[in-house]
Amino acid sequence: MFEWILDIFKRFALSLNFSEYYANVLAESISFLSLFVVAIGLYYLTRFIIRRTIYQFIKRSKTNFDDILMKNKVIARASLLVPSYILNEFADETLPSFPVAAEFVQETIEVYVIFVVAFILDAIISSVNDFYNTFEVSKSKPIKGLTQVFKIVIYIIAALLIIATLIGKDVGNLILGLGTLSAVMMLVFRDPILGFVGGIQLTLNDMVRIGDWISMPKYGADGDVLEITLTTVKVQNWDKTITTIPTYAMVSDYFTNWRGMADSGGRRIKRHVNIDMASVDFCTAEMLEKYKEYQLVSNYITKKESEIEVFNTANNIDTSNLVNG
Repeated sequence: MFEWILDIFKRFALSLNFSEYYANVLAESISFLSLFVVAIGLYYLTRFIIRRTIYQFIKRSKTNFDDILMKNKVIARASLLVPSYILNEFADETLPSFPVAAEFVQETIEVYVIFVVAFILDAIISSVNDFYNTFEVSKSKPIKGLTQVFKIVIYIIAALLIIATLIGKDVGNLILGLGTLSAVMMLVFRDPILGFVGGIQLTLNDMVRIGDWISMPKYGADGDVLEITLTTVKVQNWDKTITTIPTYAMVSDYFTNWRGMADSGGRRIKRHVNIDMASVDFCTAEMLEKYKEYQLVSNYITKKESEIEVFNTANNIDTSNLVNG
């Protein structure tokens, strides 16, 4: 495909009294740059087509998942593979006299493809998490920590593949060689590992959910849980400040979850009230009539009076003594 470009510029260089070597350098450099320009041009053409066709279709569709894919740029990142495909297919044709340079270009393309694939998988995982968050179950069973683990694994694999590509080693042998660095890796990834284990325990044991009111005095946290990630739990305190707590600390340390009180519909008031016991007495009929004027308790008093009257009548209770009935 690019042979005619090579031939034209090689003849032009030779006509200027360039040596055979420098004529090849000039011709093949221009040929490769032409290929690079074509690859970039096709990339922008692909993006233009995606925006005018696929994105318009997504906006008109009734499903939500494709909108999330568009928001996380999954399709846009996939279009980054177009230049790598063009360069990989025709790089050898543009550099026939320089196999070392062609090999370097091929390795660079492989590294680029690994990066792009990792970014695409990252976006897909983020889309899955966002789509899952549209369901009510996500508040009690969040998966953000799990998705972060998958992302870390993907980037670790990508890094190993890139290193193996650059040094020309097999990935399996590279992993065996890294075994000696396991202690260092455990130290580096200590928080993510502890956070992952803690996140699993929090989820499986239903210890905390998004939206729960928790108190953890050790970390100055007292408010609603906003987010549960791989390494941290984000809490919005009542004064609107944000406290971040290590996920594993939620398992190793103590905290109070007020979910049960919230679900019961009650409220705990942590204030003491002094009451004169001599002032406590049974309600008289006059007092009840007065309290019925209070709208908050009016229906309650009427209902209870009716229930008590039915009970007393059914059981022949002597109501002359207030203790009875």
